[in-house]
Amino acid sequence: DVSSDNILGDYSTIRRELERYSSVLAQKPELIYLTKCDLLQEEEIQKKLTELQNFTSCKIFCLSSSIMLNIDTLIKHLAEILANYESS
Repeated sequence: DVSSDNILGDYSTIRRELERYSSVLAQKPELIYLTKCDLLQEEEIQKKLTELQNFTSCKIFCLSSSIMLNIDTLIKHLAEILANYESS
C-alpha cells in the first residue's frame, strides 16, 4: 500500500514472512505492485518508489484498482508468469 508511512518496513515484513513460510517460495522471482496509487500525489509516489528501488532490484509498479491504473500491466505480468510456469 503506497500510502503506508513505512514502505520499507512493510516490504521487509512481507519478505521475512515469506521466507519463514517457504525458503523455496522466497527465492522465486518477484514483482512489486504498490496499491492505492490514486491516493497520493505523483511526487510522493515517486519518493516511495525511489526509496524501494534503493532497497531492492525488483521491478516496482503502481496500481490502483479504483481507477484501473496498471491493471492491464498486472494481468500481462501474471499471464507471462503462468505461461512460463506451464512451459517448465
